[in-house]
Amino acid sequence: MGYFPYALEGKDEKTAKIAEETVKNPLEPIMEIMKKGQKLYNYYCLTCHGEEGEGNGPIVGPDRFPAPPSLH
Repeated sequence: MGYFPYALEGKDEKTAKIAEETVKNPLEPIMEIMKKGQKLYNYYCLTCHGEEGEGNGPIVGPDRFPAPPSLH
């Protein structure tokens, strides 16, 4: 759904620090955008990532799907 990965490689602390310093959200944090984001998250992400983004959605668990990484 319109996903374009960031031009960063790796999952280590160095990459996380670079991302923190260089990647900026282009959207303003206004209520209209926040509500749209919540609607999209609830539709596409909640079932795996859970309500709080911890990777404990309702379809995750033993004899189900493996847990995705936390979004935190």
